[in-house]
Amino acid sequence: MPRSLVHSITNPLRWADYAKKHNVKDTSIFNLEDYNSGSKIEEPQYLSLRAYWSIVDADFFEPDKWGIRDVDTAGGELKKLPHWDEFMNQVGFRGPIETILPIDPKLGVFSNTWYQIQQIRSSKPSADQESNVDFSPAVTRLRSRLDKQSKVASDIFTGSPAHSPTRLTRRLQEISLGRPEQEQVGEASADNATWDFDNTSSPPDDIKKDPTFKFQETFLPVSDETLVNAFIISLAAAVTFSTPGVKALWSLERKGYTVGIDNDTKIFTARTDGHLSLPHLTYSKIIVEVKGMTRESSARIRMQEVAEMAAWIHAEPDIIPEGMRNVPLRDIWFRHMMLCCDRHEVCLVFADYNADYIDYITNATRESSCQSFLVMNELGPWNITVPVDIEIIASVLLAVTLQFSKEQSLL
Repeated sequence: MPRSLVHSITNPLRWADYAKKHNVKDTSIFNLEDYNSGSKIEEPQYLSLRAYWSIVDADFFEPDKWGIRDVDTAGGELKKLPHWDEFMNQVGFRGPIETILPIDPKLGVFSNTWYQIQQIRSSKPSADQESNVDFSPAVTRLRSRLDKQSKVASDIFTGSPAHSPTRLTRRLQEISLGRPEQEQVGEASADNATWDFDNTSSPPDDIKKDPTFKFQETFLPVSDETLVNAFIISLAAAVTFSTPGVKALWSLERKGYTVGIDNDTKIFTARTDGHLSLPHLTYSKIIVEVKGMTRESSARIRMQEVAEMAAWIHAEPDIIPEGMRNVPLRDIWFRHMMLCCDRHEVCLVFADYNADYIDYITNATRESSCQSFLVMNELGPWNITVPVDIEIIASVLLAVTLQFSKEQSLL
């Protein structure tokens, strides 16, 4: 299988190799002039965002490492919620879609969440859906600089170390019957099995030479990613809005973040699929991104997430604490969180970056080259049809919502 640019760049040295190859090593997002006017992001665009991924399996997730505190306590709070136990009992239901109605009233506040799980599980496949990121062609941006007229943008779409299972995983596995085999809903098409961004080929996996190799089941996209969007926000809301101490709100609001040189010159715009925020603040605490397909079926999913994270940082930049104004920008660190749901799989993405990267992504007049990166740390996936996985995600969502309700950061 051809290897994607996303999977090839796993550290700054690998980024430098590819950036040099594409002649963008010292070129910023603001002055890169060779954007293609086609419908998909090109390699120079992605490279100019200065990002790389670190991907860790769900079994090795340690909440404390990523700044999420009191997850065990949150798990205990879940058990106090009305209807939670019944929801856990019915999450694994796998009957025909015609049999799900009427919904058991014992599901209570989780009725809609359970309903969305069944819709996703049984949904008929469809083609790839619309992107959440629009890149403006170079000619459009150049003309905008000259005449200050607004222009139309084209659209874009936008795996790794192993460790020992964490205490959180072991604790929940002890009370679970285990992780059942994932439901296979169809054969992957040739289009779903190709990478889009790198012509460099790597040898296919060989089970005889690699004892750790596992065959991966493939899943066709759901008919409408709105089903996925409705599920993840429904779950987040249901496990948080009845818990004392929660002040932050989960919303389906699609916020738009624009990266541009000025108000008239747009480079690209990214739109979220929801977010977590506090009522008295205008900025988001967590953003949500969903897709109707699994992450491994398209490298463009992670490329889009990088663009969305960079746009979020550009539009709502972190404020340097008063006591750190004299500290070098490269030594002041921040973290953003993205909640991702791709078909039946949930991932958590923690983006780490420093104040120097903020300056890079917000300062169009910057003259010095950038040595900083946006590090996208991905944890997951968790399967929404598996009770123990749902309990882990729900515990994390409640814990982090309570944490942000107290206006506590992830660092």
